[in-house]
Amino acid sequence: MEHHNEFIPNAVRAQLLAAGVPSWKHTRESLLALFPRELNVGATNLDAKDLAEVLVYLSTRGLVDLSKSEPASIRNVHPGWHFCQFYRDTPQLLNMVAPYMAEGLTEGDGCFWVLPTSASADAACDALSRSIPDVRSYVADGRLEFGFHPNWYLDRSGRMKSFEEVAGALLEKQDQALANGRRYLRAAGDTGWVSGSEQSKHFIDYEMKVNEALGSTKVAAVCTFRASVTADELVDIVTAHQNALHYQ
Repeated sequence: MEHHNEFIPNAVRAQLLAAGVPSWKHTRESLLALFPRELNVGATNLDAKDLAEVLVYLSTRGLVDLSKSEPASIRNVHPGWHFCQFYRDTPQLLNMVAPYMAEGLTEGDGCFWVLPTSASADAACDALSRSIPDVRSYVADGRLEFGFHPNWYLDRSGRMKSFEEVAGALLEKQDQALANGRRYLRAAGDTGWVSGSEQSKHFIDYEMKVNEALGSTKVAAVCTFRASVTADELVDIVTAHQNALHYQ
């Protein structure tokens, strides 16, 4: 059973109060409820202090409105959409992303899913089969395609490819989807491999460029990150995917 520290420094409590979060919400469980449910921030091991500091930072950046009684909603998936989710293990990853992909297949999108090496295309199809029938027919006719992160993100030496190279490959997938009559390309890419590595900072820079570039494409994308992130990493990741957040 996990135990989390509920201690929040008085200075941070004061910032929460100023942002509109009453003192009775200064617990880990209540702070988690202020994040969009779809982010799955509860999968992380961040304690109340870390979560409070992240929320205060996001509030000062205008990404969250902590005075609202309801957490943020997520903008509907559309071209230019860029979102992130956190997962503890491979089964959770597959179960989170499968509904997003199943919706795309049902609505006529081209779908491309970059999996971690801990998963398999068969396991992803099994997860999808809980939402839609005859999943493998979509694979057979090209509407659903799988990739794996070493081939998609990394070069032969194991270093991350340039933004231009990865973006160019994604645009090729987009053009193929559009040429085959799809509404747009719905992509998902696992980035769990980068958390805690020396390439983490470079990857966040890449994600920021993606966030800026997707608005001029016919691509919607969700990126999945392992839940073993620090508070600073959580801030960077959410900020790099801010255009999917919609605070009402």
